[in-house]
Amino acid sequence: MLSAGEMLALDASEIAMLLYEGSNTSRNLARDGRLTLTLPLDHGLCEMRLRATAKKQEGRHRYFTAVVEDVRQHRSTTPMSFQAVTFRLHDPTAVLARWSRQIEMLQGLK
Repeated sequence: MLSAGEMLALDASEIAMLLYEGSNTSRNLARDGRLTLTLPLDHGLCEMRLRATAKKQEGRHRYFTAVVEDVRQHRSTTPMSFQAVTFRLHDPTAVLARWSRQIEMLQGLK
């Protein structure tokens, strides 16, 4: 699972990510490069399959870029209710400040 401060869309087909070096996600992407993002969209789900490449290390973070390889939209014609994973920030001021710094780092690494 990635948070809002860890990803930046560079354009319609490429996403930059700044992940903690020791995280499972970072290790898996470095090893395999496969990534699936699933987002709620238009009364259904949008599933994006991407291929990630490790770019460089910045302190305790590893920078990746991922290119979209396939997009599928899953819609239902019957009424359905989707409930996404939600987060409650225990210290919103600190978390939002950290996410802002991480987004600035991603913008500087383009």
